[in-house]
Amino acid sequence: MAELLVVDNDARIAELVAWFLEKGGHTAHVVTSYAEAREILRERSFALMLADLELGVEDGRVELPLLETEGLLPPTLVVSGYLDAEITEALSQISGIRGTVPKPFEPSELLERVDAELTAAHAPAEETAPEAAAEDLDEFVIQAAPAPEVADPSPATPEAGEADEEEEDEWVEIVPEERLETPDREGPV
Repeated sequence: MAELLVVDNDARIAELVAWFLEKGGHTAHVVTSYAEAREILRERSFALMLADLELGVEDGRVELPLLETEGLLPPTLVVSGYLDAEITEALSQISGIRGTVPKPFEPSELLERVDAELTAAHAPAEETAPEAAAEDLDEFVIQAAPAPEVADPSPATPEAGEADEEEEDEWVEIVPEERLETPDREGPV
């Protein structure tokens, strides 16, 4: 069992990732910004950090090298839907970065990758993640999906100070792999 830090500004995805990691035998702490990560990293150490790149106003391509310079960067897997060859190469130059995991991902593959990184780092493990836990997760894929539309019987008028444009919320859906649909658009989900 290892102490892991999950950094993702989408609290729903971060909590799901933490749940899968905990099901695999680890303890996962969740923060939704690099500022929060910096605070907790000053107080304690983690065997591995799983960090998204795009956190709203914070950019992992800036924050991760800063954490390294400050001596706070633990071994880290970057988990992002915005990875390309150039970004992956730049991240590989940061000594604490152990690799990348593209979104969407299968939870069992993420758990296997986490366990491999922990083993490679010779992290002390009080317990090992049971193989059955990873196999149980094989049928699921975490993906972001547009929120379902809800018919509103009354016409909505913007309140004072609200934007005239509607913002499309996203929600997270855990779907069996056989139901996974690939969007007809380019770019990450």
